Amino acid sequence: MKITILGHDLSNNSLARVYVLAKVLSRKHTVQIIGPVFGDGIWTPCQTGEFSFIQVVGKKYPFFLAEAKKIIDKIEGDLVYAVTPQPSSYGVGLINKIIHQTPLILDIDDWQVGFYLHQSRLSRFCNSLRHILYPNAYPYLLLMERLTKYANQVTSVSNFLQKKFGGIKLPQGRDTDFCNPERFNKEALKEERQLSNYRLVMFLGTPRSQKGLEETLEAIIRLKRNDVKLMIIGVTKDNTFINHLAQKGKDKLLLFGMCSFNDIPKYLSMADIVVLPQRETSWTIGQVPSKFFDAMAMAKPIISTKVSEIPEILAGCGLVVDTNDIEALSKSISYLLENEEEAIRLGKKAREKCIQEYSFNALEKIIDQMFKNMGLEN
Repeated sequence: MKITILGHDLSNNSLARVYVLAKVLSRKHTVQIIGPVFGDGIWTPCQTGEFSFIQVVGKKYPFFLAEAKKIIDKIEGDLVYAVTPQPSSYGVGLINKIIHQTPLILDIDDWQVGFYLHQSRLSRFCNSLRHILYPNAYPYLLLMERLTKYANQVTSVSNFLQKKFGGIKLPQGRDTDFCNPERFNKEALKEERQLSNYRLVMFLGTPRSQKGLEETLEAIIRLKRNDVKLMIIGVTKDNTFINHLAQKGKDKLLLFGMCSFNDIPKYLSMADIVVLPQRETSWTIGQVPSKFFDAMAMAKPIISTKVSEIPEILAGCGLVVDTNDIEALSKSISYLLENEEEAIRLGKKAREKCIQEYSFNALEKIIDQMFKNMGLEN
């Protein structure tokens, strides 16, 4: 079967979910990836050479309608899998379904409307007017949420999203054969970068304020240890938040830019601890950051916060603290650095759980059953 995956913007980190679905689906099916590019080309981490991305120019209304037609004209799939309920992916998929009767699955990996609910109603109204020509502006997200029932099936990454939109839970996942710590020499890689004398607390992902990086940095500062560094992978140019952290952290930070998914296991292999604290906000209650599963696959001890279903994911294989509890976060980091055997044990448990529940094999079983229930060819 040929499957067309529609992304709402191939130039930002939303492409990560498209990439994971494409990796799993391409094991048994032919995959085509199409979407608009609103930024500067294909998102860097997904430039692995594994897939060809069919892209159109991300334009404002009314010009986007012509680009949407180009996307529809390029769809070759017997099935369309639209990622996120946004006009530039799911909206295009719905129009294609009406015209060509092609079955449509909607995948939801974030609560898009939740990104705006921290604003006052007046702010949302003013921002909606200001961005009304942008294809995925707030009013159109509200419309797309009301149209999710017209998909043939819905998949989502979290319990929150499944409860809200129905359908099947299809968690984030990773290739646990590729992300395997046995493929890497941690000490050699640290020595190569002149980091052998440091204990590395790593954050991997798009650095934003809601991801608890400021709390993590403060927790490390409180340790009063010169040998501990916060290593952030995924820094982009002209990031004011990172500039703020750099002023505060000074010599405590090691900053690296975005890297290809092919290189993520290599960076993770150098980490002593992975810290992924989420703040509890309207835009994180449904999130399950995909970087948890990179770290789990690489057998890393993980510290995070009691947000969304993170406690469920890390049960028995990681440490979870209350949000904004910097002292608890600092003590957890210190505990794992000083108790290496426990850190190793948690990392091994995390990898075991990832293989069982979040590997590509696990995701493939869910998808195969879904296709069978839909009467689609496997």
